[in-house]
Amino acid sequence: PETPLAAAAETAERLRALVAAREVETTAGRLAMTLSIGVSGLVTGETDVGAPLARADQALYRAKSGGRNRVELWYSGLSAGMPSSAVDGQPTSEPKLQPMPSVV
Repeated sequence: PETPLAAAAETAERLRALVAAREVETTAGRLAMTLSIGVSGLVTGETDVGAPLARADQALYRAKSGGRNRVELWYSGLSAGMPSSAVDGQPTSEPKLQPMPSVV
């Protein structure tokens, strides 16, 4: 809570990089791991955690479809099913988060 979206994305990126830098020894040999993370935040006035979790899930699916091993931020264009280059597709009557580019 009360973490700016950019700071949350930076923390997620550090975590992603730490996981990617590690290999796990298994009986079948070394195993490299990757991590995809979707980041979202609360819109002013929201009290239910379901909406920001759903937005983070949208960003996670974008990370997976964008090549995996990435951090993606939710922005309003995702909810409208717009391409990733469209960052401002949400009607003005709805709450709006600041559009942010991909971290990776």
